[in-house]
Amino acid sequence: MLKTIITPLIVVLAVLLVTSFALWSCSPKGDLGKVESITIGGPTSDAAALIFTAEDRHFFAATGINSSTKPCDTGLAAINGLLNN
Repeated sequence: MLKTIITPLIVVLAVLLVTSFALWSCSPKGDLGKVESITIGGPTSDAAALIFTAEDRHFFAATGINSSTKPCDTGLAAINGLLNN
């Protein structure tokens, strides 16, 4: 009888311990440091929708990245923009 109570209790405690360690290790510690600046060039199609959405919702800024997007119609335009910056 005692074994049926202790075993689930140990499993629950182990899960809580692993979860708390995972949350602690993935949380930002103090100052994120210098803000980096990047420019992301991509097509104005659905293929780059996630990049434009992430910038609109400030996901890059939340991780310490100062981003800007530069829409490019072709791959050649993206490469030329990369080489000119």
